[in-house]
Amino acid sequence: MAVVQTTHGKVQGLERGGHEAYFGIPYAAPVDGAARFRAPRPAEAWSGVREATERGLAAPQGTHPVQGFAASGPRGEDCLNLNVFTPASDGRHRPVMFWIHGGGYTHGAGYEDLYNGGPLAERGDVVVVTINYRLGALGYLHLGESGSDDDAENRGSLDQVAALQWVRDNIEAFGGDPSDVTIFGESAGAGAVAVLLAMPAARGLFRRAIMQSGGARALSPEAATKATDTLLAELGLDRPRFQELAEIPHQRIVEAQERALATLRPQGIGFSPVRDPKTLPDSPRDALRDGAAAGIPLLIGTNRDEVKLFLPPRREPIADADLPAAVRPSLGRAPPRTTQAQSWTPTAPRAALEGSRRTTSTCWTP
Repeated sequence: MAVVQTTHGKVQGLERGGHEAYFGIPYAAPVDGAARFRAPRPAEAWSGVREATERGLAAPQGTHPVQGFAASGPRGEDCLNLNVFTPASDGRHRPVMFWIHGGGYTHGAGYEDLYNGGPLAERGDVVVVTINYRLGALGYLHLGESGSDDDAENRGSLDQVAALQWVRDNIEAFGGDPSDVTIFGESAGAGAVAVLLAMPAARGLFRRAIMQSGGARALSPEAATKATDTLLAELGLDRPRFQELAEIPHQRIVEAQERALATLRPQGIGFSPVRDPKTLPDSPRDALRDGAAAGIPLLIGTNRDEVKLFLPPRREPIADADLPAAVRPSLGRAPPRTTQAQSWTPTAPRAALEGSRRTTSTCWTP
């Protein structure tokens, strides 16, 4: 088995045919107790050789109605770990691809088989890194003036910065080039890419960026405050008792978060990145418009038929004339004047008529 020396100690991974895989490597210290709402801190060093053959903990999270969105394996607050897939830990300077999973900033894990970086590492002769980061209220609850001086906003995004710093300091030992890092993500992972493009703390940590099916947005402090107040109400707390959040079992916070989201999501609010003077001074859209990511090549696209995951199955065909009424309930909030579904690709009409769930190529138009 391959053994690699990192800045914190040696790790032993798995040899898998044409690549090596290393799982659950800590890139920061545990974030429980008093550290729950703080910025990530450096991981502690270890002696001997650390086994990196089993996936680490994913961030605490609730269930998800769509199969495959919630983490399928172990979860817990000691979740700041990453996985590395490399053709060989031979000291070569291969390009590095740094993957950020999606899941609405509330669900998901970098260890899922869907994100297995081995095939990409082999085909592209690149080093692939997948990460776990704090999610939901634990990662993005807006603290405002209720937080202590040691607490931080946008903790999930700061976790991603810490993981990129780990890559900068360690990836060369895995056969990667720390000066040639591409960050890429899908859905909320793509939104996270946009946030990193706008974050001052992330500058210089990557060279290129790819956004798949995501947007460049952040909550306003006002909207994020509403999310915080809703969560506190679900927990039976008020602002003067805010500090008790650090003492509540994370399972209770996740349960309250799920109840709060049932109220917040129809309003377009959740637990996600928020504008903040220290960590995210401008919304990603405004920052990108104003040149915050000048000189960084950015590839933007969408995954066709992705919304099939969110539409209910249909057992009978449906005619074009009946499509708007049938699909409208599945799309949640829609503009009041929305009257029809407009196909953007040749495949969508057939998919709709067959009653398939693969109708992401449909968008609402007024």
